[in-house]
Amino acid sequence: MKLLIASICLMACTFASATDLSGGLIIGSHNGISGKMDLANNRAIDAGLTFAIDSMYGFSLHGDYLFEKVKTLGSSHLYLGGGLRATQIKNGSDNGRTRLGLRAPIGLSYATSSKVELFAETAPVVYIINNGGISLDLGLGVRFQF
Repeated sequence: MKLLIASICLMACTFASATDLSGGLIIGSHNGISGKMDLANNRAIDAGLTFAIDSMYGFSLHGDYLFEKVKTLGSSHLYLGGGLRATQIKNGSDNGRTRLGLRAPIGLSYATSSKVELFAETAPVVYIINNGGISLDLGLGVRFQF
């Protein structure tokens, strides 16, 4: 839990100092808020504070470094990246513990002219702390540029 709180504080400080920032919602295997900070050279950092609907996991926090516009498909573009996910376990013998995993997001993004971004993303996660395991995150979202 301490790791999760520290991660949230770090992400909040990073995003608070950004000038090209967007925020919104994501729904899917994890539901919650999503933020993104655009960097130079088609790079970005994204983060999400979410909760899972299934009975084992509670709140999650993820952060990724993204390579955007890997391939342009009309008005949309493909992105990929790598990052971390910290997930609170709320059931079973590991109740109250936090799992930490490596994420590899792959997604498709469409930006409208009115500063709205729609995205669809999948991200395999390999958990490396607290019993290991793998999962697949799926999500659809919208972010609004500030």
